[in-house]
Amino acid sequence: QACLSVLSSQASIRFLSPMALALDLGSLNSRLSREGAQSGALTASLIWNDPSDLDLYAYVKPKQGREEVIYYGKKEACGGFLDVDMNCGRRFSLEPVENIFWQTPPEAQYRIAVRNALTRSSPREWDGRFTDEDRFIPFKVFLKKGGDVQEFSGQCSARCCGPPSEVTC
Repeated sequence: QACLSVLSSQASIRFLSPMALALDLGSLNSRLSREGAQSGALTASLIWNDPSDLDLYAYVKPKQGREEVIYYGKKEACGGFLDVDMNCGRRFSLEPVENIFWQTPPEAQYRIAVRNALTRSSPREWDGRFTDEDRFIPFKVFLKKGGDVQEFSGQCSARCCGPPSEVTC
């Protein structure tokens, strides 16, 4: 069973740890540039500050046809592409980003979700900042459509966090 986190644009201040405070549009743009990410008429991007592996999912239900999912296991569907997938396997960053974009997004219902695939903890690495396997991992998802940017804050733990939110285009 997948653990999907709620995305809310009305995030409470209690969700913001010191590591979450650097999760802003400037950090996002810097990370997207560093990874060579692409953008389109619709772009969903995820950032967090943790060695754990969070995954970005896009559920796309066209007006005609069945729902398809874009994620690490299926990087292309409904004209969308997952072009940046970080912190999987043995390579990871403390400033990761993930990115899904559509050059020409179909008329559809879109649900963007975040899943914690793997919590990394170590008492000896990362200056002792990531020792609790049950910690919450703050994140932000940025949804860019045309010239508009929406920002959604949330947090994942090693446990399930709740259902995804829906964004309709």
